[in-house]
Amino acid sequence: MTWVPPYGRETCKISLQAGTGGVYNPANTLTRIGGQFWQIQPDGTTILQVPEKDVRWVADYCRSNGIKFLICVYNYIDGWNWQVASSAFIRNRASLVDHLADLVGRWGADGVDVDIEGTAGGNPDRREFAVFIQELGSRLHSMGKELTVDFFSYYWNQPNMNWIGDWKGFADGINTMGYEALFGGGAGWQAYRWQQDAAIAAGYVPGQFSMGMPSWLGEWGSGGLGIDIVSHINELLSGRYNRFPTSLCIWDAQFSGTGWLSAGVWNGLHKLKKLPSR
Repeated sequence: MTWVPPYGRETCKISLQAGTGGVYNPANTLTRIGGQFWQIQPDGTTILQVPEKDVRWVADYCRSNGIKFLICVYNYIDGWNWQVASSAFIRNRASLVDHLADLVGRWGADGVDVDIEGTAGGNPDRREFAVFIQELGSRLHSMGKELTVDFFSYYWNQPNMNWIGDWKGFADGINTMGYEALFGGGAGWQAYRWQQDAAIAAGYVPGQFSMGMPSWLGEWGSGGLGIDIVSHINELLSGRYNRFPTSLCIWDAQFSGTGWLSAGVWNGLHKLKKLPSR
């Protein structure tokens, strides 16, 4: 999975259509794209942050290439604004669920990706967030659609790894946002294996869990098979660095890091695509 954010859209369009010098490329390898275009509002609605033609471009690109298009709702309003988001999913939860379901229908989307983030200490509103995810997941499932949720990779911020068990059976996919902090040779929570084990312990199957990778970097981490992108992809394929081959989510579709649009990277990603799905 990857995302098209409200910025860098033209770069994303170029990258999504790019060749790699090999057989595999973004168009024939990606399985999901989140359009991070809908900014949440306190009353349970959203404001579209891009021209409708850009939404249509991404939706049409996905449809033409057999990729699932997800409505991505987010709360970046002068920073990651948990207060605005919590007003929506607590006091106006029914309106928010209705609104997101309506957006899915309007745009012919395959589901919703929830990118609601907070940076406070502790676990504020964990129970209320869980109720929101459960109600939204149930609504989308009744429509034949899916729900994915993005979360922080350890115990800080909101939502975080400790919360993911609350959503089992309602979230079809969960995306860990560790990015450059995660790698096969990492220690403790930074290791790919630790991340996958935590998801499995919470009741998810490997195909529901996606490891975050940074598309703005060509090298990160240490140890393991190496620090380049292909090495990290091979770590996700290898049982030495996790218990099962692991899916991944890439922030974002600009693929600006050196090497991302190369044949070796997309050959490896295509191997992950062929793994058992959700």
